[in-house]
Amino acid sequence: MARRFPLSLIKQALLGLGLEVALAGCIFGPLSTPTPVPVLADCFVNFHLSAWVDADGDGNRDEGEAPLQGVEFFVNGPYASSVAGGKGTSDENGEASIDTWSPGGCLENAEFSVLAETPEGYELTTISPIVHDGSTGLNGDYAFGFAPIDGTP
Repeated sequence: MARRFPLSLIKQALLGLGLEVALAGCIFGPLSTPTPVPVLADCFVNFHLSAWVDADGDGNRDEGEAPLQGVEFFVNGPYASSVAGGKGTSDENGEASIDTWSPGGCLENAEFSVLAETPEGYELTTISPIVHDGSTGLNGDYAFGFAPIDGTP
């Protein structure tokens, strides 16, 4: 049969060892209320990018204008941190996606730029880099047109 000792005897024994404070914290609750500390989560941003053959060179994607594969895109600024180093390459549909992050929260008003490298045999018909001033949200679509230079298919 187990023996039970009164709490006062346990306290006296612990008092002799100088552990009464530990007992008070365990039995009677914490001695003070912890102060909450704000935690900022990392900010994840997705850039959807596209490139097309701007056959008429007007800077607008018209029906029937083909996608352009192999165009390299880059993100510069605070959102350049990514597994791919802030860059991506367009696929057979002329599309690429760059997933980036900013440690410690979103930088809503941060300025960054998205640019496309002009492939050989083409000239750019749209603005590059596209500078984002933070006024239109973070996630977005960025499109770049390229007109063929003499004889490029």
